[in-house]
Amino acid sequence: MDFIGSLPRIGEAAIRSALRLAVEKLGGDIDSAVALPVGFSLKGPSEAGDPESDTIIFAGRKAIAGGFLDICRERRLSDCLILLPAEATADAAALELVERNIVVRAKNPKYAYALIAGALYPLASWRGTLDRKVGANAWASEDVFIAEDVMIEPEVTIGRGARIGRGCILMHGCSIGPRVSIGDGSIIREKAVIGDLGFGFAFDSDRPALRLPQLGGVQIGVDVEVGAFTTIGAGTMRPTVIESFVKISDHVHISHNCQIGERSIITCGVMISGSTTIGPGSWLAPGAILRNGLTLGSDVTVGLGAVVVKDVASGITVMGLPAKPIDRPAGRPVSAP
Repeated sequence: MDFIGSLPRIGEAAIRSALRLAVEKLGGDIDSAVALPVGFSLKGPSEAGDPESDTIIFAGRKAIAGGFLDICRERRLSDCLILLPAEATADAAALELVERNIVVRAKNPKYAYALIAGALYPLASWRGTLDRKVGANAWASEDVFIAEDVMIEPEVTIGRGARIGRGCILMHGCSIGPRVSIGDGSIIREKAVIGDLGFGFAFDSDRPALRLPQLGGVQIGVDVEVGAFTTIGAGTMRPTVIESFVKISDHVHISHNCQIGERSIITCGVMISGSTTIGPGSWLAPGAILRNGLTLGSDVTVGLGAVVVKDVASGITVMGLPAKPIDRPAGRPVSAP
């Protein structure tokens, strides 16, 4: 599924309006002299670590130091709206990128992005409207794809651009957000929320916090089960990914941009913060909490109530607060014959 391609294309007039709004709100903290070519448009956002042509991107000091310009050269990035820091460390990147892109300098590129992207993608425009009846008091956006043999219980909602695979079961009151793809044979239990708006905000001194549009959706593999009252946040610019054969219990929270490896087991009450990657075959015991931006290898076990604040290598069991490795077999348990 092309998650960026499923967004409505943004034309020149809307982009000019969003840039004017940014100048009005940010004053001298953003470049006010931006010349857009006639017919300039954008297909969506992309990340500084994985930039695509024809998109809006923000790259801060860390991204520039981490090789953003090299990636742009390699991909011959063009026709983008790129927000860069208004500081000398970004001058060389701005000078090179402006040859093929529109470059806007801002004191806080992430905050400027939140302001501009929020204007380009207002909530109603990308969530869609629930006009199509798909079951007993169950509603979907008109463009939703639902395969054969799908069971939809009452009070289910399915947002714009979602795709529901063959033989899925959507139980009472679950909410499927925009640009969510659910693989064949998966079960979404009661009151689960897939593609939640998330809690992503940009901050800038005393200015109000700005919501970052969570446009990436969620990609769920085949034969996945998501428990009752579980929430899976939509990705910001790329999908949150739940790979095939993952089993997720009730009351679990998985934040934006996470990736859960195939065959992993996430038990009740687990909280996984944003942009965390969990390798295949892992087991997270009840009440475990994982900090944002972590990487857990394959066949990892996280013990009951553990608080994980550091990366965990493959085949390791961690327990405690903070979680530390212990000498105990890791990975999913094997059922007795």
